[in-house]
Amino acid sequence: MTTHRLARCQHCGVRYYWQPSGGGAPQDDNPYHCLDCSAVIREALSSVPLRVEKIWVDAGPEFPSAPVIHEEEMIRINEMRSEGKLVGRRIAAPLFDLKNPSNRNEVGFARRNETLCRYSFWTDDPEETSVVVIPMEKDLVTGDTVPWEDTKRWK
Repeated sequence: MTTHRLARCQHCGVRYYWQPSGGGAPQDDNPYHCLDCSAVIREALSSVPLRVEKIWVDAGPEFPSAPVIHEEEMIRINEMRSEGKLVGRRIAAPLFDLKNPSNRNEVGFARRNETLCRYSFWTDDPEETSVVVIPMEKDLVTGDTVPWEDTKRWK
C-alpha cells in the first residue's frame, strides 16, 4: 500500500504531494520541499564533499561481552517494569539460523557509562560470537576518529 501526504514546500510555498512509504517514489521526494526545489538542493549539495561519517568500531576491552551486556539490560528493563515505569528502548533486527531454530541471534542497544553500544551474539556460542561496537565520528579529511555525539535531545 502506498500513502501520499499533502505538504507545503518550505522554500517556494507551493502545495505538493510526497510519498512517505512504499516503492516508486521519485528521487527527490521529501516532506519539506517540492520536487523542483528538492532537485535544486540535491544538485547544489552534490558539489559539497562530506567531511565526517558515523562508523561503528569495536568497543574494546573496557566493555564486557555481549551476553553480559544483554543480561544487564534485561535486568534493568525488568526492574523498570516492576516499578511500573514505561520502558523505551532502541531495537535492532536479529538474524535467523534456519538450520538450527533454537540458535537465536540476540541483538540490542545499551548505554554503558553514557556511551551507546550495539551488541550481538548467537545463543549456541555466546562468548565466541560476541560483538560489541560503539559509534565514532570519522573525519574524512584527516582520518581522525572521536566519539560520536548524538545531537538529539533524547539519548
